[in-house]
Amino acid sequence: MLMFFCTRVLVACEPESYLKHSIDYSRVSDRCDQIPATFKVSANFGRQRFEFAKCLPADFSKKQLQVERKGDTILVLFPPPVDNRALFDIKLDIESHPRYQYLSVDGETYTIIFPDN
Repeated sequence: MLMFFCTRVLVACEPESYLKHSIDYSRVSDRCDQIPATFKVSANFGRQRFEFAKCLPADFSKKQLQVERKGDTILVLFPPPVDNRALFDIKLDIESHPRYQYLSVDGETYTIIFPDN
């Protein structure tokens, strides 16, 4: 009986699945002809930050960003660029449980390696 109780307590302590994200962005240019090809990743306890440049509609707002989980992949969808576009520096923070293995940004997929893997 004690073993059953201990098992129930441990199972009950398992956190629920979740996905949280936040974005900081700044417009750096009205031109999208020289997009830097860098993609920087930094990790903190339970959170990863992804930094990159992206050509987006000039009037981009964070309400236009879609982030969702599909299995072991986090899908990030930005609005497609239009005629009036600009270059933005993006800082995207993602926190998720359980861990994800892949990050897909507008169809470009990256394998995520966590420090303790």
